[in-house]
Amino acid sequence: HYLATKYGPTDLAVGPHEPDYAAYLNFLVMGEATLTFPQTIHLRYQVFARPEDRRPEIARDYAEWFGSRLRNAETLLGANYAAANRFTMADISVGYAIMLALSVGLEEFVSDLMRAYFARLKQRPAFQRAIAAQGSAA
Repeated sequence: HYLATKYGPTDLAVGPHEPDYAAYLNFLVMGEATLTFPQTIHLRYQVFARPEDRRPEIARDYAEWFGSRLRNAETLLGANYAAANRFTMADISVGYAIMLALSVGLEEFVSDLMRAYFARLKQRPAFQRAIAAQGSAA
């Protein structure tokens, strides 16, 4: 957000003068602070801990917490994008959280509506270039 506002303007940011500015800020931090956070705790207790330290009940609690937060995000989401009826950094934030969920075994919590939202994000040429670059760097 800082770079976009300091070196913008850019359509990736929603300005304070735009009607969806509050929604944009909400989704911008929601992806990282609300949706990704419980997934990291889930991974800690389900995957990364030594086998004797794994706590499946804690992992499940955080998975369900993620699911409830994602359902809340779904109710706030715009028709096609998170805010301002255009692709913004907020979509990158929320889209990453969905992508993470789909890759770490939390698919059951991603509704059809959120899958469709993420599918739209994945169709963007910039997303496809980023995935290609990631693959070539591996």
